[in-house]
Amino acid sequence: MYGVYRPDDNLPLVLPSVRLAKQRLFDDPTWNHEYPPSHLGTAGFREETAKLIFGEGAEVVREGR
Repeated sequence: MYGVYRPDDNLPLVLPSVRLAKQRLFDDPTWNHEYPPSHLGTAGFREETAKLIFGEGAEVVREGR
């Protein structure tokens, strides 16, 4: 989750501010590398996605996993 700038040579150039922000996260001992629920969509979105992927009658859908 960071921005990348590509100059004319089309090689990614990570901006110093982005590099610093990433380092601050990695240096934080409380950061657990998990995505917060807001990055996974709303509960309704996840439920409907599971139905599309596994099928409406699938065990994982019925159990809400």
